[in-house]
Amino acid sequence: MVVHGLFQTPAYATEVLKAGRTSQETEDLVKTRMERQEIFNRPGLSQIVLIVDEGVLRRPIGGPSIMKEQLLHLIMRAEDPRITLQVVPSTTGAYAGLPGAFTILGFIRDPEVVYVEGHTAGQFVDRPVEVHQYALRYNLIRGTALSADQSLELLHVIVEGL
Repeated sequence: MVVHGLFQTPAYATEVLKAGRTSQETEDLVKTRMERQEIFNRPGLSQIVLIVDEGVLRRPIGGPSIMKEQLLHLIMRAEDPRITLQVVPSTTGAYAGLPGAFTILGFIRDPEVVYVEGHTAGQFVDRPVEVHQYALRYNLIRGTALSADQSLELLHVIVEGL
């Protein structure tokens, strides 16, 4: 598990994406990932909730300097009132999010869909029954996570330890 692509820094994304790829392929993927982050600059962006496993924050991807930059980037994003960042603490043990990451996409006029990222490609889930199951899982995960304020405090503690 890694930080969600919408919240990755270029250096962190490079480290995550480079395994088994040429430098050009990696560069192209990182560029695309950074372009997707333009969503944060669009007017009308509604609420985004990011729930992160504490292990993701403590895994030293790319080394201490890249990880520190990544964590500071998460702190900056978490200070945006449109973004709620919550951390599931490692003391939680087994919880509903361990099987893997997913994104629930909500729309004003269309039904919700779920995006599940895979190793080589992602998959959209739009069957209402399945989307509902993901929504239930999301609520379970969110219930095990720290509050946004507690999560921000934990991020600061982790940064100070680097």
